Amino acid sequence: MSKSASLQFEKHKRSNGKKAPVPTVSGLEKYQSLFDSNMLGIATTDFNDTIISANNAFLSIIGYTQEDLSKRKLTWSVISPKKYNKTDEKKMKELVTRGQIVPFEKEYIHKNGHTVPVLVGAEVSETSSSLGVCFALDISRLKELEQKKDDFIGIVSHELKTPIAIMKLHSSFLQSSIEDNAPRQELLEYANEIDNQIDRINILITDLLNMARHEAHKLVFDISAMDLTKCIKHTAQALAILHTKTIKVTAPKSLLIKGNSERIAEVLTNLVNNAVRYSTPDTPIEVDITADADKASVSVTDHGMGIRTENLLKIFDRYYRVNHANDYADV
Repeated sequence: MSKSASLQFEKHKRSNGKKAPVPTVSGLEKYQSLFDSNMLGIATTDFNDTIISANNAFLSIIGYTQEDLSKRKLTWSVISPKKYNKTDEKKMKELVTRGQIVPFEKEYIHKNGHTVPVLVGAEVSETSSSLGVCFALDISRLKELEQKKDDFIGIVSHELKTPIAIMKLHSSFLQSSIEDNAPRQELLEYANEIDNQIDRINILITDLLNMARHEAHKLVFDISAMDLTKCIKHTAQALAILHTKTIKVTAPKSLLIKGNSERIAEVLTNLVNNAVRYSTPDTPIEVDITADADKASVSVTDHGMGIRTENLLKIFDRYYRVNHANDYADV
């Protein structure tokens, strides 16, 4: 919050090395356990620009220390971007009239200079109308996921336009060829290309549906006995035809496991699609199945550009996707 909406939590004063009696159970005491636990960022204020006290969770969000606070280097105007001044003034009026602020999103300025997205709320202390308590929660991770989700949807939307445009073009060619009594082979080529683009669209739609099911916790995993080798080979064969790509499968003749063939096929499809997208057309994709007494493993190898080591840990994050050339390894 800015100086106009600053809040603070004042720790109980000590007398002769002991805590002074808590004024009331309903007053400051109800914040004490939260303040000490550091589960939530908490700071207190006298409604001026001064931050009187703050717990370590609050200071961690903005990169400051208790020493900075004690030296009065930390104020609300220091950590609040000027673009939030009007919002903070409005929230301050809400605090004065209602005694509390409905949580809202804003940013704090970190000691290093970057901004940190936070969810903040506040209320006036019941023991002192001149003392306020501010609660802050770092929502950087949530914002990052939201951005990745928006980027993912944007990418999928863009990729949907490409096959639709190709289908429209070949549909026009097909119509003209029929009218001109073109050879049957030419008609089949246009029809096949339209069919290929429909398959691409189906893959994208499946990805979106699975994402929605995952978000709603409705992905179904019916486990039953299945032949992993048969599932992998069948899926790889279909993908090889779809992408006109050589896919080599090395696997036992038969490998019985307990699993869900549909979900395994979807995972393999995603891995192979990525391998196709980021490798050259003349290089093969290799799918290997290995097994021991307890588990089976399926690996997909391509001979493309690769991914930098620092990005490998992110590839299974929700919505993560390498988009820039400098994210790839030099191979």
